[in-house]
Amino acid sequence: MNEKEVVFPQTEELDHEWMPDIVVGIDFGMTFTGVAYSCAPEWHPPKTIQRWPGKLPGELANKVPTCIQYEEGTDKVKNWGFGCDHEEDAADIQEFFKLHLAPNYRGNYPGEPSRQDAQRWFTDYIQCIYQHVVSHFNATIPQFSSRQVEFLFSVPTTWKDVRMVEETRALLKRAVSAETQAHHVSIGLTEAEAAAVYAGNEHYKEGDTLIVCDSGGGTTDVNVLKLISSLGEPTRLEQLGQVEGKADAEGG
Repeated sequence: MNEKEVVFPQTEELDHEWMPDIVVGIDFGMTFTGVAYSCAPEWHPPKTIQRWPGKLPGELANKVPTCIQYEEGTDKVKNWGFGCDHEEDAADIQEFFKLHLAPNYRGNYPGEPSRQDAQRWFTDYIQCIYQHVVSHFNATIPQFSSRQVEFLFSVPTTWKDVRMVEETRALLKRAVSAETQAHHVSIGLTEAEAAAVYAGNEHYKEGDTLIVCDSGGGTTDVNVLKLISSLGEPTRLEQLGQVEGKADAEGG
């Protein structure tokens, strides 16, 4: 049986002299996307961003729809998330494209997008998320422009090809890191591991075994882990067996 110790946080290696003042976790989902963050030096439990364009003042939402709308007949972004108008005549709205980022995925339905289209929509959507997060922080965090920020992403468990992860990293850097050298992109845990870490932060004690099923809009992940950290320590999990991820062939 394979055993793997999963330690959180787990990110790609950064310049040893570069340390983030803020870590932003982005959960890019098939139907909805969530964003949460924590700030140095206290590193309190992550706080979820709940205010989004397209919602009424004072109306809160823990996640924003994963969709993007273009000007008709162009590649120019018109709206995204809650701002997409599904009732608009001939609205060019793209959604449910997450699984199409994988090179071998086939949804088996007429008119399904190419991988190149999915990558463009993904990049544009993440850039919209990024710009909103920066705008939110500029309004809520003093001297945000001088802060170093790490944008942390997970990847689907079904993406087992290292080249696939590296291509996704390049797309993310195009959407985020190109804006300023103070903002870095990292890809850390798989979605199955991230779900398990979240569960491990609940009311469990050292030695407990967790079976976590993360059933999302496009994939279902099953993970079996053992909690090996004590109360008050960073969450440390030992993986028991192989992580299983299955894509929904219907893309729903």
